[in-house]
Amino acid sequence: MSPRRRDLYTVSDPAQLAEVVSPVRHQILRLLSALGAASARELAEHLGRQAESLYYHLRALEKVGLIEIAEVRRVGRHKEKTYRPIARYLRTDPDQVDPDYLAAMQRSAAALLRLTERQLQSALEHQRDAGVTRHPAFRIQQLQVRLKPKVVAELNRRLNDLLQFIAESDDPEARELIAVTIAAAPLHSDLA
Repeated sequence: MSPRRRDLYTVSDPAQLAEVVSPVRHQILRLLSALGAASARELAEHLGRQAESLYYHLRALEKVGLIEIAEVRRVGRHKEKTYRPIARYLRTDPDQVDPDYLAAMQRSAAALLRLTERQLQSALEHQRDAGVTRHPAFRIQQLQVRLKPKVVAELNRRLNDLLQFIAESDDPEARELIAVTIAAAPLHSDLA
């Protein structure tokens, strides 16, 4: 177990990425990142799930090294493990060309987009129920643009800067939690 977690970890191993294929696992990783460490019971409370439904996911994430045991503590007559992420933020490896990695990235991205869809739907329902007509952080936009390689490189640099800015701006004392999902992918002309 490492004493201090990294801020950013690039997932280069296809086996690691293959384990991040469900919205629940994305939620577990995000929540562990926010909390620093938590038990299955504590995660379940935050996620509105049964702790028993999380053990399988926690074991899978631990097995590939994306989370680790932070401590084993006594709760009543039982022992309880707490888990922590190996890094505050995970990202995919843009230089990967391994077919297994790319297939895992596709499945992981699909899970992340399903989670984003659920969060967006929940936010819209909450705003409607609260009678709120607009919110300054509420945006969704999709662009399809033709970019030269030099501009793609600049786009990646700026996206990295934006993600760093967002990560550094994360304030546990802030009242409002904002979901940000960024996806950029090369399209073939028949998909446009």
